Amino acid sequence: MDGFNIWLIIILGLLIITFAWHFIQYLRNNSQPKITHEARVISKRQEGEFVRKGLRIYYNLDRHTDKYSYITFQILSTGKKKEYCVKAKKYEEATENELVILTLQGTRYIDFEKTVMEVQE
Repeated sequence: MDGFNIWLIIILGLLIITFAWHFIQYLRNNSQPKITHEARVISKRQEGEFVRKGLRIYYNLDRHTDKYSYITFQILSTGKKKEYCVKAKKYEEATENELVILTLQGTRYIDFEKTVMEVQE
């Protein structure tokens, strides 16, 4: 075997292992019940990725930004903080330090709902 074949086998092996790990995690999450937690929104952030439209750069020079939105939640019962990728609409709904009901399934984020908390005087 020459060096090219060895590298090809290593790269294909790593790809198969990565795919298998993600597939197993997907199956584990599906087998878990949906659990709700009282949580607090700790922080929000967005990242953008520039993507060129069109196949040929000289035909279409327009750019647009795909934004990825993340919210960090702190589960009140355990104090654990975890960041999840959320849809833009949910990102806009959330405000920092807000109390929410967070729904998870295994390690997968499902949804959050705002809570209506009465202020005690």
